[in-house]
Amino acid sequence: MSRRVLEWGLLGAAILLLVVVFLRQARLVQDQAELATVRTTLAAMRTAAVLQHIQASAVSSDRGVAKAQENPFTALQSPPLNYLGELDLRRLPEDLTGWFFDPACRCVGYARAQTRWVPASDGAQLLLFQVHRGQGPLQLLAMDNYLWRGELVR
Repeated sequence: MSRRVLEWGLLGAAILLLVVVFLRQARLVQDQAELATVRTTLAAMRTAAVLQHIQASAVSSDRGVAKAQENPFTALQSPPLNYLGELDLRRLPEDLTGWFFDPACRCVGYARAQTRWVPASDGAQLLLFQVHRGQGPLQLLAMDNYLWRGELVR
């Protein structure tokens, strides 16, 4: 009888270990997918800004390019599903997850979804990108060196 209990106990421990490893890997995959989504959205906003600038330059006959919207989300054909609109950076809710634009600081922000599992080395729960308009198209410049699983997000 005690041998059977020992066998069932070892089987239960092995299954528990497999479940823990599976959940850890699932969180890692979710985090990698979120990082890919952030990079894709940033690239889409930058590309849309370039296209908007080219279009405005082509339409304008006097080289005075019309100043486009400061909110880079307006240049997108459709905003990301987790775009929360224009928010004040100083009054963000604690459970915020997704993209937003703050017109006061002229910055785009992203609040990470998986903050509970963010490694301490990453640190940044909120990624901020300054909207800069020079002579050319609108630029999104990272306001800090943001690390995400050891990779720099720009």
